[in-house]
Amino acid sequence: MSTHLPNEEFNHPTWQAWLVCICGALYFFYEFAQMNMFNAIEEPLMSSYGLDSWGVGNLSAYYFYANVTLLLPAGIIIDRVSTRKLLLFIMSFTLCALIGFTYAPNLTVLKITRAMMGAASSFCFLANIRLASRWFPAHKMALVIGVIITIAMLGGFSVQTPLTYFTAQVGWRHALITYMGGMGLVILTLIFLFVKDQPSDSHQFEDNQKELESSGLLQALAKVLTNKQNWLAGLYTGLLNLPIILIGAMWGISYFNHVFGLTRVEASSITGMIFIGTIIGSPIFGGLSDAMKKRKPLMIICSVASLAAILAAMYIPNLTYWPLMGLYLLVGFFTSAQILSYPVIAESNPNAVTATAEGLASTMIQAGGLAQPVFGWIMGLHLGQAIAKTSTYTAIDYQNAMLLLPAGCILAILISFLIRETNAVSFEDAHQK
Repeated sequence: MSTHLPNEEFNHPTWQAWLVCICGALYFFYEFAQMNMFNAIEEPLMSSYGLDSWGVGNLSAYYFYANVTLLLPAGIIIDRVSTRKLLLFIMSFTLCALIGFTYAPNLTVLKITRAMMGAASSFCFLANIRLASRWFPAHKMALVIGVIITIAMLGGFSVQTPLTYFTAQVGWRHALITYMGGMGLVILTLIFLFVKDQPSDSHQFEDNQKELESSGLLQALAKVLTNKQNWLAGLYTGLLNLPIILIGAMWGISYFNHVFGLTRVEASSITGMIFIGTIIGSPIFGGLSDAMKKRKPLMIICSVASLAAILAAMYIPNLTYWPLMGLYLLVGFFTSAQILSYPVIAESNPNAVTATAEGLASTMIQAGGLAQPVFGWIMGLHLGQAIAKTSTYTAIDYQNAMLLLPAGCILAILISFLIRETNAVSFEDAHQK
């Protein structure tokens, strides 16, 4: 079976393929906004519930605890059910979670609803990979995935300065229920109107079901677990994703506020640059990789460049607002090459288990979220205890915790050399030769 229909059978309008995939990607946009919203509401949330820095980091990480636990099962489910119906159900579920989080009466409910958001997010990217694989041929996958990631990054950007400003004006609860809730309702409507499982002339979904039924769950899972490409690519992306997880999603605003003396709005503008850089870089590196028909060279070069940009941002003395904006734009730009792991995985596995394979890789990617409480723990080490109040932190404490970022880049460089080049050829086409 071919990973995609033969090129001549992709006779549906290109605009329709893009409309379906972009509307599907809006759910990814929304989940990425939810993942990163703590940057804007961290301090008022701490004040409302009496949390310290480790506590709020741990609360945020409940998103990742649930997400990591469910990613592999989510891939198995996505390979077997209607993507459209799944997106509609999960989008409704995550809106309910947002309402519960906003009006949570205590910390226990906060943790449960934060975990519900993470559980829902397990399906967002994998479902979009599945849609893309049914609407586009293999040689366009890196570009399409780049656009999907770009849309997700816009979600992360949407909760930096805009949500920070809105929270300051009306309070965090009102900001979440109106800004985030209203956004979610619009996205749910667009998914209902425009997302379809596959082109009308395609039978790929039915063919995949037959293949999965004939091979069985355990055999399909074994194919995924024994493929080292899935493990290596997942680790690569997880490590390059740490600037978003640590700076964009959680600690960036406090870091720039306390270390550089910037206002929270100014600090949110710098964290937003990581997302802008990724928005610019994702389609560029995706399209360039497709044109080169190579994945590995760009993965190596960009992991090295990411390390250089992070070290410059950490250690160049006396950095002010605008140089920081530029450096973190570069961090986002070069780390966006992480998106190349996704076509590598898609091209390294049979089509019938694509979502399962991406689920395994995404488990390792989202496990990077566990670095959020680790970051907070490192900052408290100077007091000889794991938990410390935000007011006691020094610039050295933040710099020590920030060492997680260059360490991640160094590991990503090593892993990039171990990944096998796929030459932008689907698994089935490669094994037919």
